[in-house]
Amino acid sequence: RECDGVKQVAGDDGVCEDCACPSDLSDRKAAAKKGTGCEPSVGLFFRLNSPDLVGEGIFRFYSSAWTFAKDMGDVEAAYDLLGGDCYATLSKELVEFTAKDGAEVSFMKPVVTLGARLDASDAAASDGEPF
Repeated sequence: RECDGVKQVAGDDGVCEDCACPSDLSDRKAAAKKGTGCEPSVGLFFRLNSPDLVGEGIFRFYSSAWTFAKDMGDVEAAYDLLGGDCYATLSKELVEFTAKDGAEVSFMKPVVTLGARLDASDAAASDGEPF
């Protein structure tokens, strides 16, 4: 099954029903670890903003990281407030901490930062298509 935290598709029939995953992220992560909940799967579409690459198409960034899935709620809310397609920056951030067992943990976390909304001239430069 797969879900968005609110609705889930269970089985091959494509029928949506209320999500069975816990609403709390730490509980959801524990359920996924036990095999009783969904794991994150987040995809974003980008068009590169470079004069040298106009018309080069789009790319999709995909992440199954729990930290990225958590952060995307804020990004989605900010996107909705902008009211349409916008400039965005995809970067990475170093995360370091000591785990409960004393192990040093270090990883790169993807970060999406939204910028200004695209205007009509931006859309014209991309053949009028957001993607």
